This record gives sequence, C-alpha cells and structure tokens, in this order.
Amino acid sequence: MSTSACSVNARRVGARRRALCDDEAIGGVAGTLASHADTVLAGMSVRQAKLCRAVFERLVTPERTRAIASLREIRELPGEPDEIEGVVLVLSDARLLAVETGRDDAGSRVEIVHESLIERWPTLQRWLDENQKDAAFLDKLRVAARQWESSGCADDTLWRGKIAQEARRFRDRYYYQGQLPEREQRYLDAVLRLSSQAKRRRRTLIAGTMTGLALLVAMAALGIIKVVRQNQVITAQLEEIRQTEYNLEQALANERAAREAAERARRTTEDQRRLAEVLQKEAEEARYRAESAAEQARKAARDARAARDMARASESGARDAEARASAEERRAKEAAEHERRSREALEQLIQRSVGNIREDLR
Repeated sequence: MSTSACSVNARRVGARRRALCDDEAIGGVAGTLASHADTVLAGMSVRQAKLCRAVFERLVTPERTRAIASLREIRELPGEPDEIEGVVLVLSDARLLAVETGRDDAGSRVEIVHESLIERWPTLQRWLDENQKDAAFLDKLRVAARQWESSGCADDTLWRGKIAQEARRFRDRYYYQGQLPEREQRYLDAVLRLSSQAKRRRRTLIAGTMTGLALLVAMAALGIIKVVRQNQVITAQLEEIRQTEYNLEQALANERAAREAAERARRTTEDQRRLAEVLQKEAEEARYRAESAAEQARKAARDARAARDMARASESGARDAEARASAEERRAKEAAEHERRSREALEQLIQRSVGNIREDLR
C-alpha cells in the first residue's frame, strides 16, 4: 500500500474514532450541529460545495433517513474520485460524516453522523426539497444499476415499458451526460439504447405490418370492385323483380278495387230494395190507419147523432121535470101557507081561550 493510501486510511480511522467519541455530544445539540455544518460548507470552494451536496443527497433515503453507502459508491458520484474523497475526509474531520474503514473502498462505509442533521440542517433540507421529485427515481436507478452490474450487464435486468419511458423523461428533463454516477449513467444509457432498439423493431414491425395491410387492402379493393360489379348486376335484376312485383301489385289492387265497387253497387241495390219494401209497408200501414180513422170517424158521427137524439130527449124530460118541480114547489108553498094559517088560527084560539079562562077566574 502506498504512503498516501496509508495516510488516507489513518485519517479515516482517526475521523471514525473522533465521530464515535463526539457523536453523543454533537447529536444532542441539533442546532449547534446545523450551525457547524453551515460553517464547514462556507469554508469550501464552489466546486467542493457542489460535491458536498451530491455526497449528502446520496446519503439520505427518499424517506429522509440515513443511508449507508460504500466509499466506492461515493467516489462514483459525478466529479473527480480523489476530489470527492477529499470532500468526504473534510466532512469526516468536521464530524459531519462517519466513515467506517474497510480493507478497500468497497468495504469502507460512509453515513451521516446523526439523524438530527437531516431533520435540523436547513441547507440540507433545502437540497432535499429541490431534489424530492426525483429522489425516489434516483434510488430505484441506483438499485437497478447495482443489480445490472452484478449480473454482468445482462439485458434482461434492464428496464422496459413504462419505467423505461420514465427514465427517458427523467434524462430529457434534468440530466445530461456526466451528471450521474458512472454506473447509473451507463445503466441509464443501456436502458435508453434498449428502448430505442425496441422502438426501431416496433417501427420495422409496424412498417411490415402496414405493407402487408396495404397488400391486403389492394387485394380487398380488387375483390370489392368485383363484388361491386356483381352487386350492380344483382341490383339491376332486383330492380326488374321489384318492377314486376309492383305491376302485379297494381293489377291486384285494380282487381280488388273492381270487386269492391261491384260489392258496393250490390249493397246499394240491396239497400234500395229494402228501402222500397219499408216504404211500401209504411204506405200499407198508413192506408190501414186511414181506413181505421175513417171508420172511427163514421162511428163517431153515429155516436154523435145518437147523443144528439138523447140530448134532445133529455132536454124534453128536463122540461117536464122542471114543470113537475114547479108544481110541487107551488103545492109545497101552498101547504106551508096553509100550515101557517092553521098555526095562527090555533094561536088565536089559544089566546082567546086563555083570555076567557082569565075572565072566568076573575
């Protein structure tokens, strides 16, 4: 191992020990840790600050918890690997990152020293907010790229379908060559290349299909022309048949009209005959009623003459009865007068008798 490598490992071990010793003290004072992080960031150059942001974003999961990455993965971030490792050592010396040294870069582990740095450091929160939309995709890209590399860059581990379309939109929207870690960039390029090949195959297939369809359409057009001509002949024949049917229907209609007219004439004649019979019957009944009325009139005349004779006889009897009544009335009056006179004579006689008796008594 070279002297520089030994020096780097020694610095890693020392940083790890210092981080472990001071973790509780710094982690318990979140505000102080955030202020300390801003101070460290302010002491970096613009390029180092950009690499610092990339390192911290890599060490935070989409759920905003601490992520553990190997030093090799950190060195694969966009930029010079040695420059990136130098930034990691600065952050480790500043007790912002914890580095667990292994036998090589793949065995070394890097993580944020405390969760409170994610929760309380405004600068890191702003970085995460700005990258929130693509954080989940970058995490999926990172995992897929690692599996792809482990499989020997097998094509069957490359994204397809909707996720491949999302990868293309991601690349077109934000990133260009050199902004992703080398492994993720190679995986993304392989996915897009496979997607382009699939598109070309689909275009070729579609072109072949369209050519076949064009041939089918041409054959169908010839068949349609033949069918159209046959349809024209059939249409003409059908038109003749329809005309013949129409003529037959007209003849049948005329025949039905003639039969209906004859039936109406027969019914009219029958109705007239029945009406004549009714009128004849009514005339006979009228004649009978007239004869009956004449007979009744003659009988009434006879009855009237008899009544007149009876009236005349009754009138004569009435005059006789009136004469008899007058005679009876006279006799009654005479009898009444006679009775009155007799009563008056009797009264006078009684009065004279009473007078005589009174005279005698005196």
